[in-house]
Amino acid sequence: MAKRTKPKHNLLETKDPRETAGLIKCVPKIHLGEVLTARGITQTDFERAMGVGRKSTSHWVNGGRRMSDAAVVRASWLLEVHPLYLLDMTDDPQIYGGSESQFASVRPMQMRRSMVRAVTMLNDPIQLMGTEVNYEDGFVFVYHLAGFEQKGRLVVPGEHIPSDKELWFNEMTVSDITEADAMAEVFASIENTLISQTRKSLVIMPGDYRDPATLTHALFDYALKETRDDQVDRMLKTLTGICIGRGASRGETDRYDGAANSALKRP
Repeated sequence: MAKRTKPKHNLLETKDPRETAGLIKCVPKIHLGEVLTARGITQTDFERAMGVGRKSTSHWVNGGRRMSDAAVVRASWLLEVHPLYLLDMTDDPQIYGGSESQFASVRPMQMRRSMVRAVTMLNDPIQLMGTEVNYEDGFVFVYHLAGFEQKGRLVVPGEHIPSDKELWFNEMTVSDITEADAMAEVFASIENTLISQTRKSLVIMPGDYRDPATLTHALFDYALKETRDDQVDRMLKTLTGICIGRGASRGETDRYDGAANSALKRP
């Protein structure tokens, strides 16, 4: 019988839209570094428990290497935190379904779509100009986007500011300067700067906006392939709660924390 081999690449694996567009190499995992430091877990012990190579943790935390869906899932299980917390998409290690949770009104898929739209705007930079043109004291002021910002992990356009380029007109010629002409002239003069500053606002934005559907797939894939048969049902029940944002009960959290600590201490 031929030996079964695993595919080298998971076809369902997706990336943050900024990675796909080539704006950044990988998204840093800030919370991962904070959790390990807070719990006194060394990177060497964590890598041993994860079954990954030396310096993998450092690469993940600093954005030097992409943390796969499977690695995110395994790390979330060992550390008993929500996968989206390790992706820096929430500041709550355990997400519950109550009204106090941002996930009651803003879902991960909405977050991803907002990042996709922002990255797409960079390919059609005329959208970054906005629509506001003011005529005042003999000058035309054209407004443009100063950058993007986050609101509850949603990526939204930030403030629109007037361009430094001043277009002069007088009462006799004001009708000759249409808003479209004014915007085109200003855009031609600030195009490179405008795209650069809006791109920078996206590059430094925390959070890994990968597809949450594929992460959910990875959660169940991990449960089915990496767990002993007698533990599959218990893990599926727990991971189902994680996927729909209910978290684990206090007692379960304590028990799994102990399991994670034991795993990290194994030689």
